[in-house]
Amino acid sequence: MIKLFLRLLLSLFCGVQLTLGQNTAEIFGTISAGTTGQPLAGANVLIKNTYIGTATANDGSFSLKQLEAGEYTLVITMMGYRRQVQPVLLPQVTSVVQIDIQMTPDVLSSPQVVVTATRKVQDIMEAPVAVSVLGPRQINSKAAFCLTRLV
Repeated sequence: MIKLFLRLLLSLFCGVQLTLGQNTAEIFGTISAGTTGQPLAGANVLIKNTYIGTATANDGSFSLKQLEAGEYTLVITMMGYRRQVQPVLLPQVTSVVQIDIQMTPDVLSSPQVVVTATRKVQDIMEAPVAVSVLGPRQINSKAAFCLTRLV
């Protein structure tokens, strides 16, 4: 009776191990800039409606492993680029799918910023704090209208 129980327990344990080891489906690929073809390091690659995701390596590569068979939606995001959504089908638990995405640049837009202040009229030399005066020419010379000028 004990031998039968041990055999049953052993076969159950081995069955669980085989089931856990079979979830080996994988999605891998590279993320690059569509205009230059340069790899994008640090892009976020997430599976929609899950907590599964990764960031791309320095060479733009990513890998999502130990997935079950099914339909997934990848969401790829990176600052300065449009969000990409890519459906992926893993028909079997042993499927390996390669996806290469080219991201489209997107101009970062932000709302207009208005800075205002009020205080009584006072000579700059008599002010108790440091005061810097910027005229319109200085402001225009520092203004950046595109992301590349900020870097």
